[in-house]
Amino acid sequence: PIVVVDATGCGDTYMGGYLYKRFQNANYYEAGLFGDAMASMKIAASGPLNGTEAAINDLLTLKSLI
Repeated sequence: PIVVVDATGCGDTYMGGYLYKRFQNANYYEAGLFGDAMASMKIAASGPLNGTEAAINDLLTLKSLI
């Protein structure tokens, strides 16, 4: 994230994303990246994660370009 706004719940958000992808048969690495993207979106805003799977995948695409 560019700015850290609210770190509360980022670990839970990461784990939720990780487990979501693992249940979809993603490997450990892909699941970890997805959880990382979710936690990155969460830490940049106050309150619960407010994003879609498409937005998370867009963020993953941007991160791979860096």
